[in-house]
Amino acid sequence: MKINPIKTIVFKEDGWINSMIDIFESLISDAIMHRGVASVMLTGGNTAKKLYLVWAKVLAAKGDRNIIFYFSDERCVPLSHPDSNYRMVFESLFNSNDAWNERIKKIDGSYIDVDTIAQQYGDSLPFNIDILILTLGLDGHIASLFPNSNALLEDIRKIAFIPSAGELVSRLTITPLVLKNARNIFVLAIGSDKGDTLARVFDDKSMPSDFPAKLLHDGLWILDDNANIEFCKYQHLS
Repeated sequence: MKINPIKTIVFKEDGWINSMIDIFESLISDAIMHRGVASVMLTGGNTAKKLYLVWAKVLAAKGDRNIIFYFSDERCVPLSHPDSNYRMVFESLFNSNDAWNERIKKIDGSYIDVDTIAQQYGDSLPFNIDILILTLGLDGHIASLFPNSNALLEDIRKIAFIPSAGELVSRLTITPLVLKNARNIFVLAIGSDKGDTLARVFDDKSMPSDFPAKLLHDGLWILDDNANIEFCKYQHLS
């Protein structure tokens, strides 16, 4: 196995959380200074939730700023549903504070006409997202871009509908167009199992259709020690 080189930062245990918040806050300040507004795209998952619970204290302390928060993907469930990314983010990052609602652009996938919702949400996105936060799935997916999904081929729309399959509930997700134009992409790969996945993603023989995370070759990958140990095992074999 030959591993394609990528940009990584490795942290001890949970040291990545405060370090990433510092980076995000610096980028937010820079965006507001130069463009008047900062756009931040959030993702779901337990790893992201750990980040949000700590970041919430910083956001609350700094008060209202011109930041607009978007979502990389959402399940087609009511926003109050336990599986809703919006609900998780609203409770963890925004402390269920309704004052934040005017800053949050949520994807409401509970409507029947998901194609219209996808188009409208895509039209609402800025051309360049300032900060795009993603996590790595064990199968190499990012957002709700899963292996062999037709959405990986989308080159017109920014948001695509992902129909249900097996235990996978239907979803709305960003497409490669959003990834291509984001100013800063950060991918969280935390835990030994994610290090193993990361090596398979960036095996020089793998394809983005098999491992969508390979589309993020130019992103910044955030690893903890456990992920890095597993990832380095494959590098030594290449």
